[in-house]
Amino acid sequence: MAEKNIAVLDDQRRLVGYRRGVPGFSDVVVPDNCDLPTTGLYVWEPDIRQFRPLGHGHPKVTSRPPISTERALYLLFRGMADIERAANVSVLGADLRDWASWYEETLRARDDEAVEARRIRRGGGR
Repeated sequence: MAEKNIAVLDDQRRLVGYRRGVPGFSDVVVPDNCDLPTTGLYVWEPDIRQFRPLGHGHPKVTSRPPISTERALYLLFRGMADIERAANVSVLGADLRDWASWYEETLRARDDEAVEARRIRRGGGR
């Protein structure tokens, strides 16, 4: 069998070089004039037998996150406060505690309703 131009892939299937040789079963043969850079910016996709540039080929995020950023921060701070109480230490500052109190008073009901509405729309019911 004739020698071919073979892609050198790293453990994540990124293109990092080329070599000449007789291809084996799992080798990726590329044209002799292949001009893809060997900087690891291209990933071999065996299902479609093509190289994909990093950062491409993923679906665009079009949906909303399951909870708001404010709610995520609140849950994080509340979890940290629970740990503080259990360990009898103080890590959260007064500003964060004030923010968590403000959130509970003003936004928690709104966010709770938004989460419930999304669950119902997905068919979760009550």
